[in-house]
Amino acid sequence: MAVEFPPETEEDERHRSEVATLPLDDEAERQANDLYEQGLMAHMMGQRYAQASEALERALVLYRTLSDQQGEANTLHYLGRVRAATGDFAEAIELQEQALTLYRILGDQRGEANTLDHLGRDHYMTDDFRAAGNLQEQALTLYRILGDQGGEANTLQYLGRVRAATGNLDQAIEALEEALALHRALDNGPGEAKTLIDLGSFRAATGNFDQAIELQEQALTLYRPLGDRHGQANALHSLGDVHFQTQEYGRAATMLEEALTLYRALGDRYGQANALHSLGNVHFQTQEYGRAATMLEEALTLYRALGDQYGQANALGVLGHISAATGSEHQAIDLLEEALTLYRALDDRHGQEAILDVLNRIRAPRNWE
Repeated sequence: MAVEFPPETEEDERHRSEVATLPLDDEAERQANDLYEQGLMAHMMGQRYAQASEALERALVLYRTLSDQQGEANTLHYLGRVRAATGDFAEAIELQEQALTLYRILGDQRGEANTLDHLGRDHYMTDDFRAAGNLQEQALTLYRILGDQGGEANTLQYLGRVRAATGNLDQAIEALEEALALHRALDNGPGEAKTLIDLGSFRAATGNFDQAIELQEQALTLYRPLGDRHGQANALHSLGDVHFQTQEYGRAATMLEEALTLYRALGDRYGQANALHSLGNVHFQTQEYGRAATMLEEALTLYRALGDQYGQANALGVLGHISAATGSEHQAIDLLEEALTLYRALDDRHGQEAILDVLNRIRAPRNWE
C-alpha cells in the first residue's frame, strides 16, 4: 500500500520547533532554515511534493556548506519521506541511511528512532520484510526508552503490517490493536484512521468482511474532515478491495476509481499502480478483458519504473490469464513465464505454484476453464 502522511504528526511538530531554535549566525544559516521550513510545510500538506523536494534540496546544500550536521540530518530525513511518498523507495532508503548515520554521530536518539521507523516502512514497501521488521523493532525499543507513545503507536502499526506480510496474522492484529489503543489515548485521529484501515484489511483476511468494511468506513469518516486526501485514497482502496473479495464488483470499481483519481492528483505512483492493479482484477472478473488489460498494462509500467518485482509478477500473472481467456495462448505463455521468473527470483513458492498451474492448463487446452 501507498505511503501516507497526516496533516501534521508529533514528529513534524517537533521538527518545526527545532528549526526555530537553530543558530542564526549568518544569512546562509537563516536561508537554510527558511528553506527547511518551506519544505517541511509543503511535505505536511501531503500533495506538494515537488515543492517540498526543491526547498529541502536547497536547504541540504546550505546545511552541508555550513557543516551543520543537525540541519543536514533533519533535511535528509524529510527528503527521504518525500521520496517515499512519490514511490522512489531506493532513493528514500539511501537518504534515510545518511540521516541515520548523522543522528547516531550526534547522539540524537529521537532522530535515530524516527529514521529507523521510516527506514522500516521503506523496506516494507520494497517487500524486504526481514529488514523492515528488524528496523521497526529497533525503533520501537528507542521510542519506549524515550517514553514517546506516538512514535510507539506508529511503529506498532508498521510492525503489524510486517507480521501480516510474513504470515503472522494473529500477531499482526495484536500489534495493531495495541497501536489503536495508543492513538485513541493520544486523540490522534490520523493515526487512528491509518490503523483502522490495516485492521480492516487483516479482518478481511480472516473472512470477517462485515467488520472489515465497518472499520474502513470509520477510517474514511475520520480522514474526510481532516482534508487528508492520501488517507482518503488509502481507505477507499482498502474498501474497494474488500468489496472485490465479497464479489460486489460494481461497488469495488466505484471506490477504486475514486482512489485512483486521488492518487493521480497526489502524484503517488505506487498508489496508482496498486489501484490500477485492483481495477484490472475487477474488470477481469466481470470479463471486461480489454479494460482489464489496459489497467494492468499501465500498472505494470509503473511497477517497472518503481522496481517493484512483486507488483510486476502479479500484474503479469493476471495479464497472462487474460491472454489465455481470449485465445492468445502464445502471448499468455510469454507473460506467465516472465511472471514465473520473477517469482523464482523472489523465492515466492505460492506465486510459482499458481503460475505453473495456469501454464499447465494452457498447454493442455481441454483442461482450461
